[in-house]
Amino acid sequence: MQGNAEKLWLFLTCSFLSLGIAITSSAQTVSGPIEPRAGTWKTWVLKSGSELRLPPPPDTSATASEIQELRTLAGRRDEAALERIRYWDFSSPSYRWNEMLTDAAAPQNFGAGGGLGIRAFAMLNVAIHDALIAAWDSKYAYNRRRPSEADQKLVSVLPAPRSPSYPCEDAVAAGAGSAVLGPLFPGEAKRFADAAEEAAQSRVMAGVVYPSDTRAGLDLGKAVAARVIEHIKLDGKKWEGTVPVGPGLWVGSNPGGVDDVRWKLFVLSSASQFRPGPPPAPDSASSIYSVDLVFQYLPDLYLLAQRAAPEDPLVKMLSNWAVEWPLSSVGMKIAGDLRIEPLLRPELLPFYCERIIARRDASRLTHPLVSEEIRKQLGMHRELAPELWSALRTG
Repeated sequence: MQGNAEKLWLFLTCSFLSLGIAITSSAQTVSGPIEPRAGTWKTWVLKSGSELRLPPPPDTSATASEIQELRTLAGRRDEAALERIRYWDFSSPSYRWNEMLTDAAAPQNFGAGGGLGIRAFAMLNVAIHDALIAAWDSKYAYNRRRPSEADQKLVSVLPAPRSPSYPCEDAVAAGAGSAVLGPLFPGEAKRFADAAEEAAQSRVMAGVVYPSDTRAGLDLGKAVAARVIEHIKLDGKKWEGTVPVGPGLWVGSNPGGVDDVRWKLFVLSSASQFRPGPPPAPDSASSIYSVDLVFQYLPDLYLLAQRAAPEDPLVKMLSNWAVEWPLSSVGMKIAGDLRIEPLLRPELLPFYCERIIARRDASRLTHPLVSEEIRKQLGMHRELAPELWSALRTG
């Protein structure tokens, strides 16, 4: 269950972060050419879509030889080949690579304690995004006809996309995806490389591109990925600071994600560009109210835990929280001194005393201001909390 939950979280994350442009390989939702201006779209790392423009595609003689090769391959399409064609044709060229990153990251708890997992999705999709823009630049620079347009007798499994054939966009995404994922998961680098070859070959087997289109596409994708990896590369230095101490501050060592702020950014001018103001003080009314929204059932949880397993560390943890947050622990038997001074402020005292009355917790009648406020709230209705009234009289 936990592994599935991690996979779901990572997959949802990549869905929100996915930057790969959705130029699908077999989309037939338009009547004209597919995005002829996509090669001019804004890139993240490349200076422009034309920065890595490919050399021209093979000449007429070589193309004729490739058409003959496609005819031969068409006769070898068995059910296994058709299944792989359908698999790689699903959704956009970036889809399967985000899926593979999700599957690879979840079992390793990749990026736990920091933003490494999110960073991986950003790297992957930035690389695919820029690679597809570069592909579209080369496509319309050379405008190579699809195989079925050059040879109308050639039967393709998929509808030929309304875009030039060279380079193959699926191979471009595969080259970029495998080149990014390999260094992130070295133990699976061969699997990613093999998947890239299979993705590219599926388009050839489908009859919608030439073999040279996929070779050029894989090379282009890898070249763009190399630029992205170089762009975000760090100097390897680690954080050498000290963890600050004080009321309400995080307590621990080796803080997760502390090096993340040094990562190179794609859009923001700095990691602090949108830094919010400081949080409320830990003893402020705002903080105490916020904590109580979560901890208001603390006495009930403590009772359940103590009955179920009194020696469980959870019982000790709940007890410590009870001392730290006295508003939420009204009704619990506390072993230790409570610091109720923040609760004596006018904005919190009435609420604190209402909680004492509701829980009938006479042990909290330890301060004159608390006793006075409870007398005021009870007024003429002493019968609402006779035990508290009796404690007030004898206190």
